Amino acid sequence: MASSKAERARFREILTIIFRGGLLRGATPTKLRRTLEELGPTYVKFGQIMSMRNDLLPVEYCDELALLRSEMTALDFGQICKVVENELKRPLEELFAVVDPVAVGTASIAQVHRAVLPGGERVVLKVQRPGIYKTMANDVALLHGVFHFLRRYFRPFARGIGNTMDLDAVIDEIWATAQQELDFLIEAKNVSDFSLGNTGIVYVSAPIVYAELSTAKVLVMEDVQGIQIDELAALTEAGYDAREVGEKLVENYVKQILDDGFFQADPHPGNFVVREGKIVWLDLGMMGRLSQVERELLKRAVIGIVQNDAWEVTEVLLTLTHATKTVDLAGLRADVGLLLAKYANMPLKNMNLGLMLQETLGIAREHALSVPGGVTMLGRGILTMQGTLVLIDPDINFIEMMRNHIYTSELLGDEVKRRLRKNAEYLLMSADKTLRIPAEIEELLRRANSGELSLHLEVNGLSRSFKERKRFYDQLLPAILCAAFSLAAAIFAMSDTVPGLAGLPWPSWVFLGAAGVNLLLLVRRHFKKKP
Repeated sequence: MASSKAERARFREILTIIFRGGLLRGATPTKLRRTLEELGPTYVKFGQIMSMRNDLLPVEYCDELALLRSEMTALDFGQICKVVENELKRPLEELFAVVDPVAVGTASIAQVHRAVLPGGERVVLKVQRPGIYKTMANDVALLHGVFHFLRRYFRPFARGIGNTMDLDAVIDEIWATAQQELDFLIEAKNVSDFSLGNTGIVYVSAPIVYAELSTAKVLVMEDVQGIQIDELAALTEAGYDAREVGEKLVENYVKQILDDGFFQADPHPGNFVVREGKIVWLDLGMMGRLSQVERELLKRAVIGIVQNDAWEVTEVLLTLTHATKTVDLAGLRADVGLLLAKYANMPLKNMNLGLMLQETLGIAREHALSVPGGVTMLGRGILTMQGTLVLIDPDINFIEMMRNHIYTSELLGDEVKRRLRKNAEYLLMSADKTLRIPAEIEELLRRANSGELSLHLEVNGLSRSFKERKRFYDQLLPAILCAAFSLAAAIFAMSDTVPGLAGLPWPSWVFLGAAGVNLLLLVRRHFKKKP
């Protein structure tokens, strides 16, 4: 009963905060952010996830929600020890030589401590807050109840956002994303997949994950020490060229997007450290994924944007998205054209691809086109990356580097190989069929000469006499033989080893003669009067 009372109290608290925040009188970006902060860590985390999804919210809301920070009061170190020992089934002193009791990070989902393994390796220990999964799951259930209550008893809400958007589906989608962050084994696999995908890239690295010490609630990774990528003075002092570092950062990010379809969703400066000549990518818990089809469409979209091709960009949008209602094609194409017109005379170096993608996805949302989650996450990721580049070297242009990657790596390399491979397959199939033709012609002629050839036809709706059917067959057989002899003549005509006459091998003349005889026979029978 106490639990029921607690849930009812929390339900009333959520309603009170929503009304007090003024969201039902008009949810401005600032009102929404402040309300989420007051609602607590679950909603702060939801807001952070929504900031990546401008298919759900306009850009200005996403920008405001990106300001959300989930710093929380640190848990007592004893609680952290208990979680670790329960998960790893061993005393803390056996697992680590040293664990710093002072947290270096305290977020809504986890708390982070520095530690040292018995072998001397320096690591960071990420520990999930006790009971956070249950707390968030309860808050999600209560939020569904709040929406149901508002739709039923609060008419402005029912006629407004409650009627135009399926809020229950939105919350379920955000909760599904949050659940992935609550499973640290997913983050561990992300690090492994990222490292595997960048094995051959000498200037890229990721933290080492200690899998034997990691579970769904505890993650142990290498404590990466280096220079944060936007600390330009420290980079210069260490002998690095900031522009080269920035260009390699973009080069690798473009590879992640276009080649791997597996990219860092939040590439802000704090997620990069330069160490021993390598860029170390940190915080790989939230990764975006793109299918092969989505990557190909993205390439077309980038080229369409660069070439100011509104038709191409519109076609990509229609192919990439799912229409939730009838699409006004003329209106969609006009809006895309207006967007591209803004950038028509702008030098490529001044274009902001992240902003352009955000605006393009905004047009899709206005026309009720549902965009895949990976693509919207990409738009936000590129925008964040471009903000990072501004701090490193403002002259580095993302869209130019992406265009160059498409032209060199795809159009001049992999794409040509793919087409050649496909055409070779077609050629082999055609050659195989061509080699079987003479044998099939020989079999056809043998059966015709021996009287074994029979034709089975079904003629619906017509009643023919026996003589009419016989006349039809008498015309059909010469037509088949004429075609067969002509094909045989063409096959021998491709040979340059058989003696010829007047430019054609002698067998071709023989088969052409036979085809001519059958053609004359066919014409004669066609014009022959019925008996």
